[in-house]
Amino acid sequence: MIGCHIGRMFQVTVAGGSYQEGLTSVVHGVPPGMLLTEQEIYGDLLLRKPGADELSSPRKEPDLPIIYSGL
Repeated sequence: MIGCHIGRMFQVTVAGGSYQEGLTSVVHGVPPGMLLTEQEIYGDLLLRKPGADELSSPRKEPDLPIIYSGL
C-alpha cells in the first residue's frame, strides 16, 4: 500500500491500480462517533468529475464510493 499523509489529524493509505475495479483507502485518525456517508463522499467526488473544465481528466469511469467497513 502507498501511504499519503494529509494534514495533521488524518493519515490516508491508498491501494489499487489504474486498471483495477476500484481503489481502496484507509483513513486513520477519524474521531470516534464521526458520521460520514457515501452520499457525502459522492458530493465531493462530483467536484472532480471528467469534463467539468479544460483541466479535468478525460477518464470515462464513474466515481462511486462504497463504504465496506469502519464507520
